[in-house]
Amino acid sequence: MTSKQCECGDEECGGLCDDSCGGSCSHKKGERLMEQQPEIDEETKREIVEYQNLQQQIQVIMMQRQQTLAAIAELDKAKEEVEKSAGNGAGATLYRFIGNVIVPKKKDELLNDLKDEKVGLESRRDVFQKQEERLRKRFDELQKKLQAKLGGPQSGGSGSEKSSGTGAKPKAKKAGAGDGAIFS
Repeated sequence: MTSKQCECGDEECGGLCDDSCGGSCSHKKGERLMEQQPEIDEETKREIVEYQNLQQQIQVIMMQRQQTLAAIAELDKAKEEVEKSAGNGAGATLYRFIGNVIVPKKKDELLNDLKDEKVGLESRRDVFQKQEERLRKRFDELQKKLQAKLGGPQSGGSGSEKSSGTGAKPKAKKAGAGDGAIFS
C-alpha cells in the first residue's frame, strides 16, 4: 500500500491517506460525500445563486420597510406632541430641528409638514411591501423548483417566512396608530 500526503489535517489518519485510519478521517469522509452527490448542472447552479440573492434582497427590503415603519411611528408621536403643545392656537410658535439647526415654525405649518412627511413615508412603505411580495413570489417559485430538482425540502431557513423584520424591533417604539401595518 502506498502512502500519499493527506491535506485533511485529521489526526486520525496521521496525515497519510493509506487507509490506515480505516477510511474514517475527514479526508476520506469528504471523498465519500463527493461520490454520493449527483453532479449539479449549470442551470441549477444559476438558480441556486438566484435563490440566495433573492433571500438577501428580501432581507434588505424587510429591513428598509421596518425602518420606514419606525419613522412613521415617530412622526405619529411627534404629531401627537405638537397637537398637545404650546397653546391651542394654530399660530403658536414651535421649534423644529432641520439638520443641526433649530428653526421656529408655526404650529399649523409644522402639522402640515409632519402630515406631508408621513404621506411620503407611507408611500415608501407601500413600495417596499410590493417589492417584498414580488421577490417572495419569485423566491417561493424558485424554492419549489429547486426542491423538485434536488429532492426534499431545503434546510437553513428560507427567509420566506412571513415576518416583518429581522427580529430586532426599534427600542423606543411604542404602540401607535401606524403600527398596524407592521404585520400586514
